[in-house]
Amino acid sequence: TFTQLTHAMALIAALAGTLGQTASSTGRLGCVGLCCILFISTSIYITISWDKDTNPSKFSLSTFSQNLSNTFTSIRTNKQLGYSLLIAVLSESAILLFNYYWAPWLTSAVDRDEDVRIPYEIIFSTYIVSSMIGNYLYQLYGSSIGFESLFQGVLVGLTVSFFLGGILQTPLLVYAISLCIQLLIGVYCPAIGLLRGRVVMPELRSTSLALTKVCTAITCGSVLYLVQHSPLLLLTTCSAFTGAAAYFQNNLAQMESKQLIFSEEDEDIDEDA
Repeated sequence: TFTQLTHAMALIAALAGTLGQTASSTGRLGCVGLCCILFISTSIYITISWDKDTNPSKFSLSTFSQNLSNTFTSIRTNKQLGYSLLIAVLSESAILLFNYYWAPWLTSAVDRDEDVRIPYEIIFSTYIVSSMIGNYLYQLYGSSIGFESLFQGVLVGLTVSFFLGGILQTPLLVYAISLCIQLLIGVYCPAIGLLRGRVVMPELRSTSLALTKVCTAITCGSVLYLVQHSPLLLLTTCSAFTGAAAYFQNNLAQMESKQLIFSEEDEDIDEDA
């Protein structure tokens, strides 16, 4: 089922790029109009199909505040939870910055003197396909490589890719590095989901996810405001974020290994007793 879904998403991504490219040829607002139509149609479908989930009685501000307070308390007492949130905020800030900035980055790499029209929609569809392939590769080889090694490799790979993207500014290299980044993002998404499942308690997952998104949005807004004029500075910042995430992930893996050793020693003591 997952394989079929992955293939379907890749096909939809390619179709979306073609439709976007066609819509852009109708004028400056062609893509915007198409996106608005799709967004409104999706909203209507969700409202009709999931009427129970969109009931206002299911949303409670007091419950969310209580869950948020419990999350902050758990972060202060549980270093593993704090590390997982730091990893998610740093990594997803870099990913979101890339998603915002890939088009200006690619544009800056093209010679301004040349009369070249960049097919942004088609390029974006290839990025999505690359991300789907990364997700598919995770399902194939994740268990054999091991979660810690794979996740560490993804974060290090993103760090290197962002850094190389900042210093290599030719159109072909920018596109190739972008594809590599998207491939690694496709591996990152299920990996961070597995990390949340291992570290974050079930009752805190929705609140911690919301907290991660808020912190990510604040971080991205600040970085874009300060360094959006320079691809080198922005991509170097992304590299620093994922490098720090790799450092925290390594610390988290060491903490988990120590806990595993201590638990095995306790079991041995109980058996001797």
